[in-house]
Order: sequence, then C-alpha cells, then structure tokens
Amino acid sequence: MEDDFVSFRAGFPTVRAALDACKRPDWLLLLAWEAVDHKTAADAGLSAARILNSDGLGWFVNPNPNALEAVQVWAGTADDTTQSHATGRAISLAAIPGVGLAYVVEYLILPAAYPERNLLRYAGFMVAFVVVCMFAIRAMLAAVVRRRAARLDDQAVLDLLLASIRSGVARQPRLVDVVMNVVGRRVRALLPA
Repeated sequence: MEDDFVSFRAGFPTVRAALDACKRPDWLLLLAWEAVDHKTAADAGLSAARILNSDGLGWFVNPNPNALEAVQVWAGTADDTTQSHATGRAISLAAIPGVGLAYVVEYLILPAAYPERNLLRYAGFMVAFVVVCMFAIRAMLAAVVRRRAARLDDQAVLDLLLASIRSGVARQPRLVDVVMNVVGRRVRALLPA
C-alpha cells in the first residue's frame, strides 16, 4: 500500500501537483503529512476520518472514547464545541447511577413524611444526581483521553489516522468525493504558494 503511494508521489515534482491528481483520502493525508507540520496535517486527517466514519449516535451505543479523540487532543484542536458528543456520552453514562443515587436518598435515607411530595422530590434528586454524575464522568473520560494522547507520537498518530480513513473508505466509499473536495481544499489552502 505504501509502495503504491511512493510510486504515485514520485511521478510529481511538487506536493501541490500530486495533490491535484490525488483521488484517495489516505494519500491526501500522506501528502499533507509531507507538506505541512504534523499537527496541522493530523487536523486535516481528523476531518477526513470524521466524515468517513460518521455514525450518528455511535457515541451513545459505544460510550468509550475512541482513538480519534486522543489524536484530536494530541493535535491541539480539542475543545467543547468539537467534542459535543462527550456531553451526550456523559449523560448516557450518568443516567443509571444518578437515578440509583436518587432512589437511595429518597427511599432509604429520607423519611416518607410527606408522601404526596415524594414524587416531585424524587424527580428533583434524579436530575441533580444525573448532573453531578455527568460532570464526574465527563471529567474522568477527559482524563482518559488526555492520558491516551500523551502516549502518542507522530508515527502513531499517522497510523491511527490512516487506519481510520481506510476503514471509512471501505465502509462508505460514496463519501470519498466529499472528503477529497472538503479536506483537499483545506490542505491546498495550507500549502505555500
């Protein structure tokens, strides 16, 4: 696979010329990796991987942080707007312990002095404990992602991105043109004139 890229790249005098002829998202990343700093290239690769591996509510079904989140932290592009799924993941993980804590407090610790108010109080405890658990779980997940990112080096990041892009191309080949247009334009803008 890499030999094919080396043969392809050898046919062009500049990265820009190779980029104009490139039709594969994984080679697009390799060209960006060659032309610009690795963190910037990783950000472009993340965009390609996200487009190709978009799975809607996958974060809800699989609550574990994925490798791309660690790459995003490594590249320095992680913030709350790009990790909005982290809040949804934390809420989905916090629901059961939050409701469980509310039940323990309502029925085992507090006396049932006013039965007509129990339901409202129980609902208030559920919301409060889910929010508390959500913040705790989100902080723990963020620590896990930061720890994973700290273990990454340039080659590991490149390997993770290439694997993610290639698996995304295999699953959703119809999105290759979108990646080549969107991410290719972005990489072209990063190249020196």
